[in-house]
Amino acid sequence: MRGWLRRFGAMAERIRAHFTRWAHAFDPELGTINPAGSAFADAVEAVGTAARAAVRRLGTRPPWSVASVLSGGALLANTSCPWAAPG
Repeated sequence: MRGWLRRFGAMAERIRAHFTRWAHAFDPELGTINPAGSAFADAVEAVGTAARAAVRRLGTRPPWSVASVLSGGALLANTSCPWAAPG
């Protein structure tokens, strides 16, 4: 479990940005996602916001399922980066 938490923390800004883009894609009128107090908390908030926006647009789904699909199944990975390194 700690490997996943370390990886999430190391990738928090990229995760936040990725899920914020998805949240706005599902709900273009969403507005700004307020900071939650740390990079880690901001990423968690963005994941939750994207999941809520997806449910509102697509219908009821488990939040973990939405997060998994939007990250290509890699959100919980601790051995590889969920998204390509910045070019």
